[in-house]
Amino acid sequence: MTPDTFLSPAEVAELTDVRTGKLGRTREQLQIAALKTMHIPFHVSAIGRPKVARAIINGGAAQPAKAPEWEPA
Repeated sequence: MTPDTFLSPAEVAELTDVRTGKLGRTREQLQIAALKTMHIPFHVSAIGRPKVARAIINGGAAQPAKAPEWEPA
């Protein structure tokens, strides 16, 4: 099983140390601010959640897709 392309919401919370919103800002707004401060590249999803590529955190490029082991005749 291959790992997901993006970090899970729990992993983003662990990375940024932001688990809840405060002072009128949502958790996602605070996480985005923390990621910007840490200079970690990310994208914002359509619902406002920060999406961090796992390859960025692992320190390398994404793993290439494996060729299928079986192909129909």
